[in-house]
This record gives sequence, C-alpha cells and structure tokens, in this order.
Amino acid sequence: MLPLFPRSDRTTTRVPLRLRLHHMTETELKAQAKSMELPFNPISLYVELAGKHFKVEPDKECDLQAHVLDAQAKLLNGKSFSSDPIVVKVWSTCTPNLELVDLPGVYNASIAGETDDMALLAKSVTEDYLKKEAALVVVVVPATIDRVRNDQVIGMIQRAKKEALTICALTKSDQAGRPEYNRKDPFGDLKSRARGQADDCP
Repeated sequence: MLPLFPRSDRTTTRVPLRLRLHHMTETELKAQAKSMELPFNPISLYVELAGKHFKVEPDKECDLQAHVLDAQAKLLNGKSFSSDPIVVKVWSTCTPNLELVDLPGVYNASIAGETDDMALLAKSVTEDYLKKEAALVVVVVPATIDRVRNDQVIGMIQRAKKEALTICALTKSDQAGRPEYNRKDPFGDLKSRARGQADDCP
C-alpha cells in the first residue's frame, strides 16, 4: 500500500485527495520518464503533483506522503478545510489503472478550533462525490473506538442509492488491544451485534 494519505492520529485529510494510478509497460514507463526529464528505473514510481514531476524509489515511498502533506498545507494556506482537490498522478509498472479519492471525514458538528462551517463543507464534498455514477464507496471505521455512530454517513449513502456499492473497512485492528484504548475485547461490540445481543439490536 502506498503511504500516501494522512495516517497518524495527529494528521487528517483536510482536502479531497485524488490519486490517479496509471499502469504502464516498462517501455511505456521509460517514455514517460523521458517526457518528465527524469532518470529511468523500471520499479520506480513517476509522480505528478502540484505541477511538479518527481521520481519515488521503492524504498522511499514515505517521501510521497510528505509531498502530499506539503501540497495540502500550501493549498489550505492557514485554512482548516478546502473543497479543492489535490490531484496526484502516479505512473508505474506495479500499479493498476485506478482512481482513488480520499475524502475528509464527515462530522456531526464542528471540531473545537475548526471553522464553524467545516462540518457542513465536509458533508457537501462527500455528497458531491457520492453523486458520481461510477463511484464505489469505502467507509473506513477504526477498531480503536468503542462504538461508531455513522448514521449521517449511512443516510448519505442511502440517499445516493449506493448501498450495493459500499464496503466497510475496519482499520487499526492491530492497535485495538493496546492499553491506552482501555478495551477488554476490541471486537466485543462487533461480536455482540453478530450474535444479536448488542444493546441496540431489536
């Protein structure tokens, strides 16, 4: 997996990030590298971001995330949110032809220290992308919290009639048992719901 999107608890996506992956043969990639005036390596990633071209070596992929966070900071320019996307184009012999969009999270209310309209802006951006006919939806849920209230997100997906095209991804499952999260069983709620024994099951 490309370490491209913000991943730590202290960073978050503040703008839509559009990742466009282009698969190429070695011959095609060599021509692409030449057009970008970069040295050729058949296993490197060739990237276009914010009008700049650069090459990312296989053992230096974390550099790509640094470039993205820098572009995000420049786009925001002191603001806490922007609906303008950052577009990252990647050419490689190792990637599929695929476009991924990482959207800011949907909040029920503005977060302390953020602008008052951030929650509304984030919701509006998500709704715009849900309108795209070819879009597949991935709802990312961290395993490090006791319970997730995704009523707002689920409602948006239902209104867009995207239920059949939606996948739920459980993340940070390797961290769920850590003492700082103070949980006896990180999957307790999920198991209870599967058995029909959770408090909010009918």
